[in-house]
Formats: sequence, structure tokens, C-alpha cells
Amino acid sequence: MEELEGSQVDKLLQFQELTGIEELAECRSILQRHSWELERAVHNTLTNRDVVDRWLPVRAPGQGLIGYVISLVYNLISRSFWSAFGVFWRLIRPPDRRSIGGGASSPMNDVEQFIDDFHTRYCTDVRPAFWRSSYSQALVVAKQELKFLLIYLHCRDHQSTNAFCRETMCSVLLNEYLRSANWLLWGCDVNSAEGYRVSQALRENSYPFLAVAVLKGQRMTVVSRYEGHIQPEDLVPLLRTVVTENEASLVAVRAERNERSQTNLLRQQQDEAYQESLLADQEKERRKREQQQAIEEEQARLRAEEEERQRQKEEIARLKIELADQIPAEPPTDQANAVHLVIKLPSGGRLERRFLPEHTLKDIFHYVFCHPDSPDQFEISQNFPRRVLQCQGEGANTSLQDAGLGGKQALFVTDLEA
Repeated sequence: MEELEGSQVDKLLQFQELTGIEELAECRSILQRHSWELERAVHNTLTNRDVVDRWLPVRAPGQGLIGYVISLVYNLISRSFWSAFGVFWRLIRPPDRRSIGGGASSPMNDVEQFIDDFHTRYCTDVRPAFWRSSYSQALVVAKQELKFLLIYLHCRDHQSTNAFCRETMCSVLLNEYLRSANWLLWGCDVNSAEGYRVSQALRENSYPFLAVAVLKGQRMTVVSRYEGHIQPEDLVPLLRTVVTENEASLVAVRAERNERSQTNLLRQQQDEAYQESLLADQEKERRKREQQQAIEEEQARLRAEEEERQRQKEEIARLKIELADQIPAEPPTDQANAVHLVIKLPSGGRLERRFLPEHTLKDIFHYVFCHPDSPDQFEISQNFPRRVLQCQGEGANTSLQDAGLGGKQALFVTDLEA
């Protein structure tokens, strides 16, 4: 089965269940001969092999034991005779359209045609709820839904057919029972290809013909047969008896299916719980990773900021050393035109320094910048008049004289990072 496709495996197992053939190799060979057409393979197999029929001798209602034994012997002899005669007849007669499924008919068309003709010819107030499908599909549905299947083979030429259809098949008693007991009713005309194939499979001896099929073990099996005209008040009790005698097998299968369903449901719930737990663990792990990543990113940012601050400090320290050499020498105390500056720092410190009038605002800035108590980022301002000295940029090279600074002046340093 390894080289088969998934759909072919499903057809193989379904064919095995419908036909009862235990050997998978034989099932596969039949399906291959029919190009894996499941329904055609089942029909042709049922035509040549009894896979669902246990063949129970028919006992008419009210029949005594002696009559039943005589009927049994008669049926066995008759069945053997007609079986042998059928083989002989098939050898000498031309092929029949029904036996080869010729023409444009299909199983579904045959069933639909029978149901429509039946309703038109026999039904007035009550219309039997025939299942509209092929015979093999009806077997599948009955098996899947654990229903009893009542099979009716219609022979339009039989003398009892018309009365049986009107009095029994269209009776309120029978149809209400089938509906209330949840039976599946299937029928077809034996003159159609589909009906003929089913007739060959069930091998009825007389008409009207009814059979009951139900799931036994792993396959649908005919458990009761009724031949001849039977009234609904006799038929319904017989059907009730069939249910009583065979319900146990359906109860067992139903219990097994329920147990399997509960097991599957439990397994599904366990799988869902496992998946939920797995997803919760994965979500927890994801959040943990995100938190750890956020911590690491924050730590990296802080390290980068600290490294940048350290770099800036080192750069400032380097600049202070470099710029200290560029500060002009302080003029002597007796320098008449010296500008005496008193510079107040943000820390409260106080610087005093003399500069020449030709010294620039940049020189004052470098002097303050290179002092240990100086802020790293600052500006220098004057209160009278209130202004900020342009010690950097375009005004940095302005001389003190041009900047209006002379004599003794008070300047204020403002920390721009405070």
C-alpha cells in the first residue's frame, strides 16, 4: 500500500468493507481492473459474488413449522435449480442490457427513475421516503449511520406488484414505523441496470421482494428476506423482530464508536491543552527574551553614553592642555591700560585676571575653559549692559576694546548643562 495515493487507499479500504473481500491484494486487483472507479467495481463485484447476503430462508407470516420445513427444502432445491439454470441460460442467451449496464443509464439515474415512477403510479396520500442513491451508497450510509436498511426490489411485471405497492409499501403503518424507527429505505426496478445488479447479488426467488441489511461485524449483512405479497400489519411486527434480534450488534458498534469518539475527543483536548501550554511557554520565553534583550540594549545604551561622556571628558582634558598654551600672558599690575576682569563661576568661585585691550573674547573664553572649576559647556555674560559675549564663532576674535570692555569689569559664567 506504500505506493498507493491517499485517495486510492481510501477506496481500497471502502471497497473491502462493502464487498467483504478480506484479501487486500484481490481488492486492489479488482479496483485496478475498473480504473479505480469504486462504484462500478462494487456493482460488478456484487453482481458476481454475494458479499452482504447471508441468505436466510423466507418464512411467511403465520406459517407453521411443518410448512416452514417444507418451504425450506423447496427453497433449497429451487435455489439450486435456478442457480444452475441461470448459468446455463447465460451461456446460450445473448447479452442482456441490464447485465452489462449498457446504454446511458447510471445507478443514480436508475434509482431516480424508479422513485419517480413509483410515486406517480402508486402514491396518493403516503409517499415512501426512498433513499435517492445507488445501492452501494445506501450501504455506506446505513453503515456509517448505524441504520437498518430495508431493500425493495420492484418487478413491474409480477402479478402481486401493484397490490403490494399500494397496500403495503404506501401504507401509513409501514411508513410511520420506518420513519419513527429511523430506517433507511432503498428500492429499484429489477428491469434497470442498477436493480438487476442488486437482484443478482441478493438472488431473490420471487416477488415482491424485501430484504433487511444491517451492520454485522465490519460489513453490511442481509439478516432477513421477505418474498411474496405481505400485508403491512404482518410486515411491521417482523421488522420489529429483526430490530430486536440485531440491535445488540448496533449497540455494541455504537458504544465502540462513542468510546473511540470520546478517546479521540480526549486526545484532541489533551493535544489542545498541550498546544496551549506550549504556546504559553513559548510566549513566556518570548517575553523573557524581549525583556533580556531590552535590558541588554539599555545596558549597551548606558555603556555607550558613559563611553561618550568619558570620551568627551578626555577630549575636554586634552583641549584644556592644548588651549592653556594659547592663553596670552597676564600683563603686569602696573600696566596702565590693562582690563581687570572679575569672573564669577556657577560653583560660587571667583576668578580675577588682567588682559590687554587687544586681547580677544576668545582669550577670555580659553582662560575660563582651562580653569579646573569651569563647566564643560558655558557662556560668559555681562550684567551692565545685559548681554552675552560672543566668545565663540564669528565674534570670538573681537578685541576687548572693540567689545566695550575696559577698566574693571564683572563677568558671569553660566553652565549650559545645568
